[in-house]
Amino acid sequence: MPPIPRSTLIVALSLLVLLLFPLSSLRAQGVYPGSGSAYVTDDRTRSDSITIKMTGVALPKEGTSYEGWLVSDDEKVKTSLKIIQVGSDGVVNHRFTSPRGENLIHLYDKVLITIEPVPDPDPAPSELVAFKGQIPGGAMTHIRHLLTNWPAGSSRGILTNLKLQLETALAKANLARDSTSIAELRKYLEQAVNVIEGQGGANYGDLDGNGTIENPGDGVGVLNHAADRKHAGFASAAAPEDETIFLHARHVEDSGNNAEQWAISARDKALVAIKQSDVNNAKLLALGTVQNLTASLNGLDANGNGTIEPILGEGGAKTAYEHAQLMATYSLVGVPITLPKTGGFAPTPIMGALAGVLGLGLVLAGSLLLRRQVKAQRAN
Repeated sequence: MPPIPRSTLIVALSLLVLLLFPLSSLRAQGVYPGSGSAYVTDDRTRSDSITIKMTGVALPKEGTSYEGWLVSDDEKVKTSLKIIQVGSDGVVNHRFTSPRGENLIHLYDKVLITIEPVPDPDPAPSELVAFKGQIPGGAMTHIRHLLTNWPAGSSRGILTNLKLQLETALAKANLARDSTSIAELRKYLEQAVNVIEGQGGANYGDLDGNGTIENPGDGVGVLNHAADRKHAGFASAAAPEDETIFLHARHVEDSGNNAEQWAISARDKALVAIKQSDVNNAKLLALGTVQNLTASLNGLDANGNGTIEPILGEGGAKTAYEHAQLMATYSLVGVPITLPKTGGFAPTPIMGALAGVLGLGLVLAGSLLLRRQVKAQRAN
């Protein structure tokens, strides 16, 4: 039996390699179709609910389902957001509220959507991740300062405290407006002013002259909490490429500025009212304090379009708080599709690519040798 030419062996080997690792393995597997966002809101308590909205999502294959997850900064805690249903039009509208009342901004910084078997005996997420989103760490630090962690270790944030102090000041201003004596009115307006100013404020003190400084607030004051809205800008600076954080940081700044200016106006009217001797005149001025504190807390529909917008002259402390939550919006994007592991040998994309290159190289080498042999035979 004559020996098999070397070129024939090379070509045969190359064809075998290409059959085992087809050229299609050189192409990218693509990503899971669909995109959207997830954002946190208040439901039963602060920041305890997350809503996922997506479009263009492929229906899961038979025997599988999508499941959402919130993942902690250190990735040690993974909380299921339950099974996510996809409409026939590829639309997802899924809401989850923590049954334990967890603050989802305080505890987590990542969202995953995985592909799970049905039924699924494993309570942990699978390795097949279809979509993911994460808030940049530096930005999340300051978002938490605004909402849930200021000062560090606290369960409340800057804007949470701003709302609470405005609610306290407004309650005292309402009591002043309803007072029947000048002494009672002065007492409640002193409390309102001290809540607005804080202990270091220029107008803080025994404003009704009864020998006692009364302050039912936290001592920091509305104006200081409003000034600390600057952490929205810090968050935006920490993630300069994130347009969502930039947009809502601007909204926090504008709405927080409104809250501060209205609180200043409320304080000024209260200081004038305290000096009145006639209770009716004082109550009219106290009404102005109530109106300005109401706007500072809730915002004001200045243009009458039925919506309090996060712009100068409209948004208040509640608006600033809501847009701080929107700064923590997750952009959900598809991840590269990977083949699930099987019981047998499953080549990885890298292995396939290397094998494909090897196969092509062998084909070229075999063809070159074959040409040389043909030329040599013709020359003879």
